[in-house]
Amino acid sequence: MNGTEHLGRPARNDSSEQTMFMTRPPLYMPVNLADWVPPQKIGEWIIEAIRDLDPSKPGVFKFFQQPPEQRPKVLLSVLVFCYLTQRFEPNEIFRACESDPIVKGLCEGKTPNEELDHFRRTHREILKYVLGRVLIKAVQEKFPDVGRLPPGLEQGLFDRAIDQLDTIRHFSDSSP
Repeated sequence: MNGTEHLGRPARNDSSEQTMFMTRPPLYMPVNLADWVPPQKIGEWIIEAIRDLDPSKPGVFKFFQQPPEQRPKVLLSVLVFCYLTQRFEPNEIFRACESDPIVKGLCEGKTPNEELDHFRRTHREILKYVLGRVLIKAVQEKFPDVGRLPPGLEQGLFDRAIDQLDTIRHFSDSSP
């Protein structure tokens, strides 16, 4: 039995497709993106991804309609940075806001409190988008010879962002 028969369809005789299907290893990405790229660069990519949000999209429009005192861009950048650097629990994020120089900079000197959890629940789509954009940048940085990523790989990175948010939700929901 060859590698495609278990999918419930007959195997193709096109050896190039079978070879591509069989020999491509999955893309390994560290849970802590700082294992691949400097944390400062991650912070820059987050700010860039937020700046590039399209306010004409419904979820983004709602995001930009929040009062400035709610600091939506600050909360978004802090959550994304912490999630990408393996800080998932609310207490870890609060500590990072006070001790990690990059997170402190993203906080603009004011440590967020319970607003982070509400923000995470309310703006899941934007979190997913920014996480995905930064993951794409990281892969492009790590593998510069690839050039533009194939759409399937880009979608896979956005899927990883969704998986990460689902995992993080469990950390946040189980915290005291």
